[in-house]
Amino acid sequence: MDRQIDTLRAYLTMANMFQARAVFAALRAICMAYRDIPGRKNVILFSEGFLHSDDARPDLEAVADTANRANVSIYVIDPQGIEGNPYGAGERPTDTLASRMAVAGAPGANVSQHGGETKFDKIKTVGDLSRGEQLEWLADTTGGFMVNRTNDLLPAFSKVLDDARDYYTLAYSPPNRDFDGKFHTIKVEIPENSYKLRYRKGYWSIPRGQAIAMSPAAAQLIAGFQSGSLKASSTSEVCAHLLLAPNGHYSAPVSVSVPGNRIPLEKDGDGYKASMTLLLVGRDTQKNIVSVSQRGWSMQFTNKQREDLEKTIVTVRDQVQVPNLQPMYIEAILQLPGNVLARGATEVQIPDSTASGFRLTSILLSNRAEQASCTDTTDSLCLMNVRLFQPPKSQFSPSSRLIAYFAANELSRDAKTGKPRVGVALTLKSGNEVVKTAVAENLQSLPGPTPDSVLVLAEYDLKSLHVGDYTLQAVIRDMVRNTSLVQQSRFSVQ
Repeated sequence: MDRQIDTLRAYLTMANMFQARAVFAALRAICMAYRDIPGRKNVILFSEGFLHSDDARPDLEAVADTANRANVSIYVIDPQGIEGNPYGAGERPTDTLASRMAVAGAPGANVSQHGGETKFDKIKTVGDLSRGEQLEWLADTTGGFMVNRTNDLLPAFSKVLDDARDYYTLAYSPPNRDFDGKFHTIKVEIPENSYKLRYRKGYWSIPRGQAIAMSPAAAQLIAGFQSGSLKASSTSEVCAHLLLAPNGHYSAPVSVSVPGNRIPLEKDGDGYKASMTLLLVGRDTQKNIVSVSQRGWSMQFTNKQREDLEKTIVTVRDQVQVPNLQPMYIEAILQLPGNVLARGATEVQIPDSTASGFRLTSILLSNRAEQASCTDTTDSLCLMNVRLFQPPKSQFSPSSRLIAYFAANELSRDAKTGKPRVGVALTLKSGNEVVKTAVAENLQSLPGPTPDSVLVLAEYDLKSLHVGDYTLQAVIRDMVRNTSLVQQSRFSVQ
């Protein structure tokens, strides 16, 4: 019985986390879209809420921070109507969700039942009296409020309109310029006690130019490492490329690897669980932050999988969108259970395009490609219904077929055809010597996602190569402008 209860609890936790994150992602996108509109904006969310999820807390805070910076107040209307206490009159509706879960799911717990209610019923409905806690906090933090449990929407909607019609605007400039990413409380008081004040309760201390790019949780991690208050317990290996995505913008797919025995696991029923958050920070050559990405994972393991995990290297992947194609320093912070941190970084070199007039991406070297629908236009590893695999290291076996992929952008277009014309020369080197035993096969120049871009693909059979280190050099010539750029990528055969 306890195993089934643990399974149901884990399922509900995961379901609520994904539901919460989906809602928060949509709300944050709305607030970001409204940030350029002057004045106060209001968003009304109709929702019955969802069970509290600590894993979604960073996403919730990111919504509140984005809303406040965009001057958006969020109002929440809970349309489910009035419900009776599902636990009977003897239960206190003020019980916390955590205590209810602990009581309902504790092995051997003496859980009272009402009308044939089982432990499964209790866990399934536990927290119903507090499903709106996170949304109520969000509304309060952004200067709105929540209308609880009403299916008469007209009065609820009128209440929101009346509140949003009249308000005062107060400006506050904090003297403390220590951008630590933490929440700083603001309190507003008036001499007359008969009035009830509602206002935004504070702000997250994030530099304004970076606020839209990162969540408060990400800002706290970055600030912690910059100040020295946070230290990484291990170093992660980072592999990154700067590529052209199908939507015509640039992105950096990143692979981050850490030994499995460095990942703390938590006991979860008969197995184990772990959660991790990957924070990617892209900086320019002046070490200014130009882009941030944050992604989380929740994993479960059996005893056997746990033993295998401790013997393997775990690789997680994400991508960070970048505004321009330029040399970048990409830092990866992996937050593991127990606030254990792994940190690594890599530099991505991009040739200077000042003289050539066009841009050249990184060269991705891969040994695997698979058919894919490529519906995500921001995925720079996807092209022509094929998705390339980014290896955590540029190490390949002699039996591999090496795939080389890169793109040229902002090329000149031929006056007659309206298309760019390029020349491509690929050279494989071992040290300073040219390797003649392996030549490029299936060399293709394909139309890119923009009219002035070209995608280049080539394959190499590595059977003739000895174990050692190699460099693939690409020279791209804009035949219309008569300028060229050189890019290279190193790999090893083992």
